[in-house]
Amino acid sequence: MKRYGWLAGLMLLAVSPSFLAAQSDSSQGGTSGSQQAQIKMNAAHSGAVHGKANNPLGQAIADTNVFATTDGSPKSAVATFVTDANGEYKGKVPEGTYIFVLQEKNTKEANKEIDHTDLTHVAEKDDVTVNFDGTREAYLKRLSPEERKRVEETMAKNTAINAENNKIKNLNAILLQERDARKAGNLDEATKLATQITLGKPDEAVGWFELGKDQGVQKQYDQAVPNLQKALQMNEASKKPDPQVEGAAQAALGDAYAHTKKMDLAVQAFDAAGKADPTNAYTYYSNEAILLTNSGDIDQAATAADKAIAADPSKPMAYYLKGQALIQKAGQDKSGKITVPPGCVEAYQKYLDLDPNGAHAQEVQGLLEGIGVKVKSNYKAKS
Repeated sequence: MKRYGWLAGLMLLAVSPSFLAAQSDSSQGGTSGSQQAQIKMNAAHSGAVHGKANNPLGQAIADTNVFATTDGSPKSAVATFVTDANGEYKGKVPEGTYIFVLQEKNTKEANKEIDHTDLTHVAEKDDVTVNFDGTREAYLKRLSPEERKRVEETMAKNTAINAENNKIKNLNAILLQERDARKAGNLDEATKLATQITLGKPDEAVGWFELGKDQGVQKQYDQAVPNLQKALQMNEASKKPDPQVEGAAQAALGDAYAHTKKMDLAVQAFDAAGKADPTNAYTYYSNEAILLTNSGDIDQAATAADKAIAADPSKPMAYYLKGQALIQKAGQDKSGKITVPPGCVEAYQKYLDLDPNGAHAQEVQGLLEGIGVKVKSNYKAKS
């Protein structure tokens, strides 16, 4: 079963570092005289430091400078690090006591501080963790009321997005279970699971398609049709309609119409399927030809086979289907000789040319010989 239209998740909102930059007052950009007096340096020895920088939404702050400073000013930095894509950094500093400053890179405003730490001592051979956590209350208090309001609004939106993404994750797990149930022949369970998807995300096409597909397999065609139509409506209304969903839903709809003897509607649906999803047009038209042949609508069956041939002239089965449709119109002339419609012999012969040892090769060769046609084939009977 092809993966027609997984349910799509939503993207979390982000807050830029420049928006969250700290105000440059004495409580946020430097140390007092008493703090400076506590700083002790010993360049002969060093320790390691590592950490991570997150904004108030808990998202990584990447490609940003981290300075190990003696007084809170980057000008006094004894080491500089840069956060990676995950907001992480690491390196070594001389043994001492530092204020670590997180500062934007490549901004128009010089010394654009985002955050800083309290005094942190790094001893020889230490590996000290120094994180910048924008979610902490101490940091949020440093924001202006307008900034804090915007952060809180974004956090609320992301909470809703996370809830929706979790819902979609659960529904995708149900989707896998539903397809497995159908594959195993547990159709009642498959229908039940597909119904759950439509209830969870009624605006998503895939749930309605799966439900209609399950009902079609169970020959509940009158129930399948409106659900497949719903799938088409939802797909068309989506921001990015999926041609595979449209093609599959139209083909399933054509199957339902054919089984309820609504052949004109079936032909329209299969044509729409092939037009929407050309990559699978051969399969759609081949199935159409089979259904129309079985229903006795020979002329339209032959036309459907021609459409399958046009979609992929390299596949032998479409030629066989065309021959099978046309042979049903065979008759006899006055002399008793069997006559077949134009194109029938040619279709059968093309099938043999493409697949001389195929599943229907012996049948086709015998049929042609039976109507007095000299067969050109490389068919070799199995010993």
